[in-house]
Amino acid sequence: RNKCHVVPLGIDTARYSQYEEVAGPTEELAAQEESRPLRILAVGRLTYYKGFRYLLEALACASGVRLQLVGQGDEEAMLRALADRLDLGDRVEFAGGLDDADLVRAFQGCDCLCLPSIERTEAFGVVLLEAMYFGKPILSSRLEGSGMNWIVEDGVTGLKFEPANVDSLVAALRQMAADADARRRMGAAGRAK
Repeated sequence: RNKCHVVPLGIDTARYSQYEEVAGPTEELAAQEESRPLRILAVGRLTYYKGFRYLLEALACASGVRLQLVGQGDEEAMLRALADRLDLGDRVEFAGGLDDADLVRAFQGCDCLCLPSIERTEAFGVVLLEAMYFGKPILSSRLEGSGMNWIVEDGVTGLKFEPANVDSLVAALRQMAADADARRRMGAAGRAK
């Protein structure tokens, strides 16, 4: 054991930095941020353990929240049908797979990232690091045995909710939507981490 140490996963920031435009937030953009709906980004393979169905169910209970869901997978048809059944209309965008340039734009355009995974199959969640690189706060399930709990510090770099628990996720969505200052603070803390 004394010869072992943890080397955490990381990301190659050069992959994204080539697409970034250097522009800081303006007062006008900050004012708009206070009055518009919360824009959530979710990125991942559309499969059962990612828990995207719980995110859609929570979205139906949280007004003033929009979702861009990036990814493809075996649950896409079910998720689209669920969004229709929940009457989410234009509050959900199924973006499919995106290239790096479009993914950068998606990160830049969102207010926070949500990773609602429900099983330890989500061993780490590299997308969390990507969101932190872009200075975005995170909504993350409190998934025991996953690196997600190690990456996201509740109330510091994001907010945690109970896995597969729509009520817990709704509460986190509402808390994130209600406080733009906290979003900026958590996003900055994530970038620093």
